[in-house]
Amino acid sequence: MTYLTGIYSGKLVDPLNLSSSDIDIEDIAHSLALQCRYGGHVKFHYSVAQHSVILSYNVPKWLALPALLHDACEGFITDLPYPIKVRLEGYHEMEEAVITAICSKFKIDRSAMDAVKGYDRRICIDEMNQLCNFQDPVLVKTTKALRIGKIREMDWRDARDEFLDRFYELYDGEDDSGDGPMDAGALLSVDGFMGRQGALV
Repeated sequence: MTYLTGIYSGKLVDPLNLSSSDIDIEDIAHSLALQCRYGGHVKFHYSVAQHSVILSYNVPKWLALPALLHDACEGFITDLPYPIKVRLEGYHEMEEAVITAICSKFKIDRSAMDAVKGYDRRICIDEMNQLCNFQDPVLVKTTKALRIGKIREMDWRDARDEFLDRFYELYDGEDDSGDGPMDAGALLSVDGFMGRQGALV
């Protein structure tokens, strides 16, 4: 039996058996911009897209593109709070299948995605401090905040557009036809981003 899901562009895809042609950054950006972090338990709509853009400016330069796309799999299998993910049998394998396809599409070394995880945990401290009425007691004891600056409320359309802008600034390829991961060397400064869209101060 074939299991297909519809995506924004109108295509029907098998999210656990994605081909290169199934994956489009516009679909990913649209979906992530409409998905709210922390299961919606935040002070305003804080999208996965906005989170990803902010994280991409707060990691070493060589990790900027992997950081931007670290949650791109959620564009196909949706965002779930961490306590559900880790207890949902088979979810990790599904996530890995989608991440592998995305890494292949955009020429990202899989180990670079893994290197983003520590920064992703640290940004949760900043996000919960500013946007949530709760804290993760274990995370607070074991992890330092990333110190990303103030998070401002953003319309989902702006978050989608900022995600796409950031992608096209970082990505220098067209598809998965190249050999190996891209070199995310020359990037815009954090100040350039802050002045342009105001997600950080």
